Amino acid sequence: MPALDAGPAALVAAVLAVLMTLAFFHLPSLIRHGIATSPAKKGGRQGRVRRPPRASPLQSATAKSYIPFNPEAVDSDDVLVVDCTHPAADTLTHHKGSRNPPLTSVPGSDTSTGLVLNALRAEQGPHSAALERWMSKRHVAVNHFDTDALLSVWSFLHGNEALLHEPILRHTARIGDFREAALGSSPEAQQARACDGIGTEAQVHHALKLACWLNTVEITRFSAPYEGKDADEKFAYFLDAFLPALQSPELVRGDWETEYRDVVEGWELLERGRVEGAVRRHPGTGLAVLRAPRPLHYYSLFSHAIGCDVVASLYPGQRYEVESRYTQFVNLHSRPVTARLDLGPLAELLNAVDVGREAGTHWAAPRYVDTGPLLRLDRDGEKLSKAQRYGHPTERPMFASGLSADQFEELVVSYLRHGLQGLHPKVGGWTWEELHGMNGGIDWEPWQQHQLHAFGAATNAAEAAATVGAVALEGPQAEPAVHPSLL
Repeated sequence: MPALDAGPAALVAAVLAVLMTLAFFHLPSLIRHGIATSPAKKGGRQGRVRRPPRASPLQSATAKSYIPFNPEAVDSDDVLVVDCTHPAADTLTHHKGSRNPPLTSVPGSDTSTGLVLNALRAEQGPHSAALERWMSKRHVAVNHFDTDALLSVWSFLHGNEALLHEPILRHTARIGDFREAALGSSPEAQQARACDGIGTEAQVHHALKLACWLNTVEITRFSAPYEGKDADEKFAYFLDAFLPALQSPELVRGDWETEYRDVVEGWELLERGRVEGAVRRHPGTGLAVLRAPRPLHYYSLFSHAIGCDVVASLYPGQRYEVESRYTQFVNLHSRPVTARLDLGPLAELLNAVDVGREAGTHWAAPRYVDTGPLLRLDRDGEKLSKAQRYGHPTERPMFASGLSADQFEELVVSYLRHGLQGLHPKVGGWTWEELHGMNGGIDWEPWQQHQLHAFGAATNAAEAAATVGAVALEGPQAEPAVHPSLL
C-alpha cells in the first residue's frame, strides 16, 4: 500500500533533518569551545598549538571558529591570522610585514579590527572575488590577547553582527591599542571620530566603557597583560561574553564603572589645565608634552595626544617619562606618522647632564623595536618588566630628576628635531628596514656635544651667580683672588 510504504522513508527523512539542524546550530560552538579552552603547550603570546580539525560532514560550510595560534604549522587554506604576522598564513593585521589583501581590494585601517571590518564591507562590493582567499577561511587565530585582537577575531566570526556595531568596534579597538578616546571637541578628537564613524559623544563613552570592561574583567578573572600564558582561556570567555556587553554596557556596569570614572576624571584634569599649558604640541616633532598634576591612567593622558607619536609626561616633583607610542609600531593609515627614533642617545645624554637626579638612579629606555619604548629614571641595577612598562603610570614607581620641567622639555624637543632632520611623517608608517637604516645613520655626537656645552655653561653661570651673591653679602674683604668660574 502506498501510504504504508511512505511511512519509514518519511521517518528517516525527519530524523536526518533534525540531526542536520542540530549540527548547523550547535556543532560550530562545540568545536570552538572544545579547542579554545583546551590547554596549549605554551599559551599567551608565544602559544604553540594544534592544527585545526578537519570539518565534520555535518558542519556547515559557512561555520567559523577560533583556534589557538601555532607559529610554525598553520593550514593556510583553513586559517586566517589576525592582529599579528605569520610566515605562511594569510593575515588581516595592521602590523608591519603582513600578508594582507592588496589595498586596492581592502582599504587600510589603523587597527586590525578596522581592517577586518573593511574586509567584511569589501565582500559586499566589486572586489568580493579577490577577497575569497581571506574571507572563506573556516578558522581564525592570533598570537596574543588584547582588545584589538579580541575584536578582530569576534568580528571575523560574527560578520553581520559586527557590521551593525561598526563605529563602536572601531573606536573600542582604537582605545585599546592606542589608548586614545576621542573625548571632547578638539580638532584631533573630531578627526579620530570621523575616522571611526563615530557621530556622537555618547558613542565615544560607549566604546570607552566597553574598553574598561574588557580591562577590568581580564585582570580580575585572568592574568594581567604580559604576565600570564592564558590567552586561549581569555578568548574562550570573552567570545561568549562580548555581545551582551557590546549591546548594552549597562548590564556590566559593575565591571567598568571604577576604571571609567578614573579615566574621565583624569582626562578632565588635563582639559581644565589646557589654558595654563598643560597640553603642548611641538610641530614637526610628533611630540605632545602633558603636564599633569599627578600620574594618570594612560587613556586620560593619550586622549590628549591624539595625532602625536611621542608623549612626554611631566609630573610634580620633577618626575618625567617619555614614550614612543604604539602608533609608530604598526601601519597607520589615517594620518602621517613620525619616524620612531632610538631613545638611547637621549638617555645617554640625560645621564651626563642630570647630575642632580635622585641618588641611585639612571635614565634608561628599551630599543626602538619595543612596542612602546619608555624612557624614565630606573633604580640602578633594576629595570621595569614589560608588564610594568605596559601598565599605567599610576602603577609604577617614579624618581626625581635634577632638571626643571622646562629644561627637560627643551632637551626632548632638541633631541627630536636633531634626529628627524630631513624626515617627513608619512601615511602608512615606516617599515622596520627603513627605521633600522634611518636610526643607524643618525650622527648624535654634534647634538650631544652642543647640549653638554650648553648645560656646562648654564651650570657655570649659576655657580658664578651664587658666588657673586655670597661675596656681596660677606663684604669686599671676602672676595677671592680668582673667580671660581675661571678655575
